[in-house]
Amino acid sequence: MSVIVKNLVLKFGDATAIDNLNMEIGDGEFAVILGPSGSGKTSFLRCLAGLLNYDSGEIEINGKSMNGVYPSDRNVAMVFQNYALYPHMTIYDNIALNLRMKGLEKSVIDMKVNDVSKVLGIDQLLKRRPREISGGQAQRVGLARAMVRDPAVYLMDEPLSNLDAKFREEMREELKRFHKITGKTIVYVTHDQTEAMSLADRIVVMDQGRKIQEGSPKTLYDNPEHAFVAGFVGTPPMNIFRMGTSGESGNFYELEEAESGTSFGIELSGKKDSRKILAGIRPSDLTLDPEGQLELILESTEFLGPTLNSYVRIGTSRISVAVPRTQHNEELLMNGKPGSKLRFRIAPDRIYLFDESSGERLSVSVRDVRTLPKKATEIPVE
Repeated sequence: MSVIVKNLVLKFGDATAIDNLNMEIGDGEFAVILGPSGSGKTSFLRCLAGLLNYDSGEIEINGKSMNGVYPSDRNVAMVFQNYALYPHMTIYDNIALNLRMKGLEKSVIDMKVNDVSKVLGIDQLLKRRPREISGGQAQRVGLARAMVRDPAVYLMDEPLSNLDAKFREEMREELKRFHKITGKTIVYVTHDQTEAMSLADRIVVMDQGRKIQEGSPKTLYDNPEHAFVAGFVGTPPMNIFRMGTSGESGNFYELEEAESGTSFGIELSGKKDSRKILAGIRPSDLTLDPEGQLELILESTEFLGPTLNSYVRIGTSRISVAVPRTQHNEELLMNGKPGSKLRFRIAPDRIYLFDESSGERLSVSVRDVRTLPKKATEIPVE
């Protein structure tokens, strides 16, 4: 079933939780609403479910307006972050409750409850009560309670948040399999970009109640249209630098935060009216190279198995770098002393440019990157 949202506005007093939101989710699509706390994503999901009355706009499910339609009549199933199980009922009864309310035969209920319980690994818990299971198990029961139904749309509000890392990864695979088998439309809310990237057909990034960008995981990662998306999608997050014009040419920008120490500058392919821009560099696009354009100061390194995640500095700006684990890289980063100087290479076409005021992506590209002379004595590493 398709979901169409038109000019949706939700306010709490003077605060705007959802600001003129427009969105279309296709039939059978797995759409993930991604954003930080306070971005309006959960409020949006509750509007879809009919749990919040919005101020203006319209929501359509399968071509039918949901304005004024009671939650029970919307044919949606919601999985809450707070699993909200009935404490006096067994796990079986919690899962089966909605099926019983529909008047299904006991044999059908048994089959549905047992099937979904096996998928989620809770078939051994059906005779227990909520107080006798862990938080992660309770979250799976909440998920089973929605999965056992046959709604038009599944609404999921961070359903994996209470699971440990290993089971969270397993559940992502189960959710993808569940979606493939049922072909149902799923609207999934999360602040976890790993969940979003691994689950979604399409991601909608929200911030402060507004839709910033939507697209496939690959599109958002490779072609962020806004500085917020660039800094939010990707692990580790993209490094964002404030750059100011230098000289009279109008197409050379220098790192603005570098009040002392080594700085770097970028030459653009064309002139920009703005005297300040934002430059974004992904940690994985920086490569150790003795002939590299950037001279960076090593601070620390995290060992993450196949990847080394280092923090380096240029001037007063701290930069995250993610490089493959090789003997050469280990020697320089793991065994290197804090304060040692390293050279990194960055391809000019891997630098993203954004307008500082609006955050929107700029059409110009970077022609050249180079380290600039020291402005003053370098700040020692603490």
